[in-house]
Formats: sequence, structure tokens, C-alpha cells
Amino acid sequence: MYTRTLFADNEADFAFDVGVPTSDKQDTESELMVIVSWPAEMVGAYFTAIGGIFDSFEKVDEAESGALAAETALELSRMTHEKCLEAIKAQDSELITELGCK
Repeated sequence: MYTRTLFADNEADFAFDVGVPTSDKQDTESELMVIVSWPAEMVGAYFTAIGGIFDSFEKVDEAESGALAAETALELSRMTHEKCLEAIKAQDSELITELGCK
């Protein structure tokens, strides 16, 4: 059995055994639903793509933040090393202890 309307296609199959229905299947496809779902799919794809861009920016920002933290730690270590050398040359045992020079 197949009928068509202005906004939907309807297909139904029924099986009978001695006048008793044993199974049925019905599919309805609507042009209206297709028209409505396409923009929704496009909008969904658009926001998925925009979200992906922001995710990649976040990953880049995290990598840059990690690099800056490592650079800062390295610079602090270099400065401490220089101060230790100056304290050792000046034989300032209090500053050597304070800086943790080895």
C-alpha cells in the first residue's frame, strides 16, 4: 500500500494470516522534514567546525603557556646560577646558603 500527500510519502505493508494481522511496517517520509532538517544539519556542521577552530586555538594557547613557563623556569635558574657564582666569589656564606648553591 502506498499513498502520497503534499507533505509526506507514506508506505505501509501489512501481513495477514487467515484474516488476522501478523505484521506491519510503515515508513513516512516528509518533504517538510527534509526542508527543516537540512538547515539544522548545516547549522550543526557550522558550529562543529567553529568549535573545532576554538579547540585548536586552545591547544595552541596551552602549548605556548607551557613553553613560556619552561622559559621562565630556565631564566630563573640562570639568574640563580649567576647569583651563586657572585656569592662564591665574594665568599658570602649566608647568601650561598640562602640561594641553595651547591
